[in-house]
Amino acid sequence: MTNQYPPSEWPTERMPGDQWPGATTGPVYQGAPADAYPAPRAARSSLPIVLAVLLVGALAVVGVALGVVLIGKNDKATTPAPSVAAPVSPDVVTTTTTTTVTAQTPAPAPGGSAPFTGTDGQGFLSGTARCNVDDPAVFIGRTNRSEVVVCRAASSSGGLYYKGYADGSASPDVSWPRMIGSTYVFTSGNTTYEVGPSALTIRTPGGDVTEAWIDVWRR
Repeated sequence: MTNQYPPSEWPTERMPGDQWPGATTGPVYQGAPADAYPAPRAARSSLPIVLAVLLVGALAVVGVALGVVLIGKNDKATTPAPSVAAPVSPDVVTTTTTTTVTAQTPAPAPGGSAPFTGTDGQGFLSGTARCNVDDPAVFIGRTNRSEVVVCRAASSSGGLYYKGYADGSASPDVSWPRMIGSTYVFTSGNTTYEVGPSALTIRTPGGDVTEAWIDVWRR
């Protein structure tokens, strides 16, 4: 487009439809082409950028929180439970008591069953060597020559006494013996009668006589 005026004659005021040379902005006046000047660019808004930053920050915070929660759960799942020692029971001591019962042969009742042939619970049935009245015998023995009985008095004293018979003669009753081991020792004057588990020994000033038992019973 050719200016209507030379430079020295450009008007100081614009007229409708005119344009000053060199102008880059401003309204297009009548007579100028529509695309002679580009349209001004609209100003960009910063709101989308701010929203994006806030969204990224929120996602980061949520991710950190979820990570802490998951790590805590994993620690709880993998942490072994504290072991609890089993209680120690005190030592139990078992004491066993053994009771030994020794079977004893019941004493025959006076006049009852015989310890051996020709006797009963009081001595010899022939009456040669027999306990007095109802006194029970505690020892009965017979040798080839003698018959002997040791009796226990049924009275409150409960003392023992000796009765013997040999060669057709009966010895006097001899009471309160001494015990030497399992041997009854009766003394009458100068004569001592020793009633042992295996034999009868009679000691006198003239000498000693020992007779082995053929039959013997002891309570």
